[in-house]
Parts: sequence; C-alpha cells; structure tokens
Amino acid sequence: MIMEIYADQTENMTHNDIEGFEKVVDLYKNRIYNFSLNLIGSREDAEELTSDVFYKFYRSMERFQNRSSVKTYLFSIARNCCIDHLRKNKHKTVSLEDAKEQAFIQKDVSEKIVSDEKKRVVLDAIKKLDIDHKEALILRELEELTYEEISGILKININTAKTRVRRAKEKLMESLSKTGGDLNG
Repeated sequence: MIMEIYADQTENMTHNDIEGFEKVVDLYKNRIYNFSLNLIGSREDAEELTSDVFYKFYRSMERFQNRSSVKTYLFSIARNCCIDHLRKNKHKTVSLEDAKEQAFIQKDVSEKIVSDEKKRVVLDAIKKLDIDHKEALILRELEELTYEEISGILKININTAKTRVRRAKEKLMESLSKTGGDLNG
C-alpha cells in the first residue's frame, strides 16, 4: 500500500524535479537491476545498464507526459538498453561469479521450487529461452507485472503478451521434461 502511494506521487513529476526523480530511483532501482540481470546475466553489466536507464529517464523527463506509468516507461527503457547491450555483446561470456549472483537474485522464482538442483535446472531452462519469451516470462513471473504493463513495455498487443508468457511457460516445461527436470518430486 505504501509502495502504491509512493508510486502515485512519482506519476506527476515535472522536468528538473530532482525530488521526484530520486523517489523514482529509490522505488525502481532494484527492480530495474534485477530485470537487467535476468536478461543479461552479468552483474557488472546490469549495474551499468541500470545507471544508463535512470540517466536516460532523467534526460527524457521533459518529454515524459504520463502517457504510460513511470514503471512501464522505465521498464521500456531498460528493455531497450538490454537489447542494445545484447546486440553489441553477442559473444560475451558470463563469469561464474555473475552466474552465482544471478541465481541468488532469482530467488523469488526459486523459492517456489524445493531443492537446489531443481532451482539450477529451472534457471538453466529460463536462460535458454529466446529473448521474446524470456523477457515476457521475467516481467510476468519475476516482476509480477500485469499483461497490460507487459504489452506497454514490449510495445505489443495485450493478447500477444499473454501468448508470449503462455508459450514461455510451455517451452520452459518442455525443456524441463526433456532434461528430466521433474518439479513434482
């Protein structure tokens, strides 16, 4: 409830509203970082991308006219930054430390799974999803966004957002069944 009131206060920001900008950063920095980390897989890159997102948001505050929520706008910027980063770094490998950090950050999803081995299997399967399905699944299941918010961030129809999430879950389950990742026992 407090988070919702706090978020509502950020919706009426104006250009050069430093206090409003600081509220947005405080409210969303961890979520943007986690989203970036889950898409990119590198802690250092996720930190850099998070900074880039808020820099771009600050620079665009004058043009932001509340056509969407601040949250949707930030996740759209984050998505675009991540996609640009992935294009530039197609062959970059992820360090073991970053992989461990990513697994730790993804504990929200992992808490639903009983054993460490099952967590590893699920996280490996999520990493193998194509970017369209991975980002839709992360936004829905990790970030707990609505389909309407997802469609706004990804700039797709709401039915397409629902389809991508459903297909991501299907692909995830298919991948898990192929690898013997039975989650039931």
